[in-house]
Amino acid sequence: MSPAPSLLAIMLLLPATAAAAAVDPKCPTKCGDVDIPYPFGIGAGCYRSKGFEISCINNGTTAVLPSATHTIPVTSLAVAPAPEAKVNLPVAYRCYNSTGGDVGGFDGHVDVNTHGVYRISDARNVFVVLGCNTGAYTMNSNSSAGDGGGRYDHRYYMGCFAYCDGAGSARDGRCASVGCCRVDIAPGLTDNVVAFEDWPHDGMDYSPCDVAFLVDRDGYEFRTADLRMDVRRRSMPVWLDWAIRDGDGGAAVSCSAARNVTGYACVSEHSECVDAVNGPGYFCRCKEGFGGNPYLQQGCTNINECTRPEVYPCYGVCKDTEGSYECKCRSGYTTNGGDPKKQQCTPKFPLQAQLALGIPLGLSLLAVALLFTLMVRHKRRMNELFKRNGGSVLENDGSGRAMFDEDIAVTEDDVLVLDEIGRLAMECLEEEVEERPDMKEVAERLVMLRRARKHGQWSYGSPHHHYEKDRVGGTSKSFETDINRTSSTMPLIPSTRKHSDQFNPPSAATCFM
Repeated sequence: MSPAPSLLAIMLLLPATAAAAAVDPKCPTKCGDVDIPYPFGIGAGCYRSKGFEISCINNGTTAVLPSATHTIPVTSLAVAPAPEAKVNLPVAYRCYNSTGGDVGGFDGHVDVNTHGVYRISDARNVFVVLGCNTGAYTMNSNSSAGDGGGRYDHRYYMGCFAYCDGAGSARDGRCASVGCCRVDIAPGLTDNVVAFEDWPHDGMDYSPCDVAFLVDRDGYEFRTADLRMDVRRRSMPVWLDWAIRDGDGGAAVSCSAARNVTGYACVSEHSECVDAVNGPGYFCRCKEGFGGNPYLQQGCTNINECTRPEVYPCYGVCKDTEGSYECKCRSGYTTNGGDPKKQQCTPKFPLQAQLALGIPLGLSLLAVALLFTLMVRHKRRMNELFKRNGGSVLENDGSGRAMFDEDIAVTEDDVLVLDEIGRLAMECLEEEVEERPDMKEVAERLVMLRRARKHGQWSYGSPHHHYEKDRVGGTSKSFETDINRTSSTMPLIPSTRKHSDQFNPPSAATCFM
């Protein structure tokens, strides 16, 4: 690289280096209760230019601006969100004796623009006049300075008039031309000079002075006691706008021009340039999602929007990201296509739908529970009826004797007959219909039982055994044939009334009774 380009590169880097040097820990960052952020500074090498110099007086308790006319106390300095300074300026006044004679005054002259940095804020200040039979106006900026002259001596004139009908006509809190009046001011003001009208003031001890001042529009409320204020010791809070107005050759430049000249002030990576609205020049600010000091290297850093819901609203779940933040509705909620940063999240399944589904479902569950309860009670009742009507007999070892009282039997053969008949009866009482014998089978078994009883075949096994044998051998005959052949046969079962050795066999229909 040739020496000439190297030297040029070094010269281009000087402004950035100077800006970075402003963070030197040796530079004071506070004076009394006032923070001193760069480009402001106290002491040589700590501020951007002479217009940003701050003096710290009264043993380090009071910060003041440089001014050719007065010492201007500073109460706050800010680089964000807007470039502003708050100062205290003296009031202008003219006082009279009881006969209306002028006893002295002060025109309130102050110049806040010694080095071209400040303008009196038209957005945040008003001009106020106090008194009875009083007229006053502020004159700003010599019209012959820098513009080739003008129709009037000053570029701006703003004022109003206040009257009183008597000592008690003014009212606290009302500034509407009775004891007090106020008026907006024009932008671009760099100084303040007040002129009063020469009107009679004899016999007005309740308002001995005409008073006028610039003041924060939100920082003053009229009180009738102010008509007798100590004007020589009174000052009012006033807002100043400031901007970078020191381009090449001292001429103020806009953002479009400032980016191409040396000394560009917006040096932070995440900063941007904004054209000033009150006077020429520009100022810097951190981009959206970042905060800090844009006039310092790495001065703008990410901010956590989720910790500032009053500025960055989120009606769902907030998540911070680099330079921004995400906002989503929590699970089960939605904005119906809207943005949860601007719109409340509502349940995806609204209350009306929940009620519409929940009530029928709840009734259905109640019905199922009631039906189950009824089924359990019915089952319990059936079990009771089953046991009450001899169902327990089906739960014994299979013997049919439990179906009858053994006292009706006379011989052992009678007992065997009762056993077989009881067994057949239990089979007819099977819970499963398929397991019950049909009518034909019942008839055949009763015939075989009677035949076995008649011929005394019990020694060969139960009548049931013979019944099975006859059926397998194909020798079984129909119930009707056997009945015709044995129409005169004696009953097998003894009478329950006389303990006879004869009994009548039950009908074949007994299985289904």
